[in-house]
Amino acid sequence: MKFVPSVTVEVSDQAIAEKVMKMLDMFESHDDVQNVNSNFELSPELNMG
Repeated sequence: MKFVPSVTVEVSDQAIAEKVMKMLDMFESHDDVQNVNSNFELSPELNMG
């Protein structure tokens, strides 16, 4: 089974995008977490490399 969001949110602010990515990394690195899902899309203008 795969989570597919019916509504997505675009993140276009660099500072918010960095916070969201940091939060997701923290969730994924936790030993008790098996899967992490989200409904955001990063704006193509952001430099997340």
